[in-house]
Amino acid sequence: MWTRSGNLIVVLHRPRGRSFGYAVYSPSGTRLATLATGLTVPVADQRVDDLGAGTFWYLTAGRNLARTDGTATRIIASTGALGLTGIPEVGILRGGLIQLLSGSWRQGKVFLYPDGRMYARIPGPRGDLAGFGVLSASPERRAVAYILTRYRGGNSAVFVVRPGSAPVAVYRTDRGARPALFPRWPGTGPGCCTPRTQAARC
Repeated sequence: MWTRSGNLIVVLHRPRGRSFGYAVYSPSGTRLATLATGLTVPVADQRVDDLGAGTFWYLTAGRNLARTDGTATRIIASTGALGLTGIPEVGILRGGLIQLLSGSWRQGKVFLYPDGRMYARIPGPRGDLAGFGVLSASPERRAVAYILTRYRGGNSAVFVVRPGSAPVAVYRTDRGARPALFPRWPGTGPGCCTPRTQAARC
C-alpha cells in the first residue's frame, strides 16, 4: 500500500518459502527499511491497510502490534501483555480505534486508542456462539457497538461499550430471531430507563 509519507509497503515472500515479511520502498524502487521477517501465514494475515490515515498496521513475529506511515514505525502494544494468547484478529475502526479479538473468542476483545492506551475490554462470551463481531464505532469515539449471536434460535443482542465501562445490552431479538422493540436510550425522554432495566426489557 501507499503510505502517507509517499513510500510503498510491500509483502516479502520467497518462492516456495513458508514465511513472509514487510519492507518499505521508495517510489523509485529503493528499499528503505525492513519492517518484519519470519512471519507465519496466520500472523501475516493480520495486517490492515488504513487507507484513510495512510498507515499500515501489522503483527510482528513476537506478536507485537506495530504501525508505520512509511517513514516512522512504532510498536503500539504487546498482545501478550494484554492477556491475549495465540494470534489475535486485528481491526481498525472509525476514529482509529484498534480492535484485538482473541482467536478463540474466549479471551474476548480489547479496544485501544491509536496510541495504544486502553479504551475498553470486553470479556469472552459464554455458551454456544455463532457470531461475536460486526463492530461500529460512534463519531468522536464515544462508544463501540457489537453483536453477539447464539446458535440456539439464532437470537442476537446488540451491546454498547464506552471507554472504561462494561458492555450494556441495548437491543435483543425475540425467540426465533424476530426483532423486538428498540429500547429508548437512558435519559432521552418519557419512558427512559436505566441500562439495567433496559437490558431486562429487551
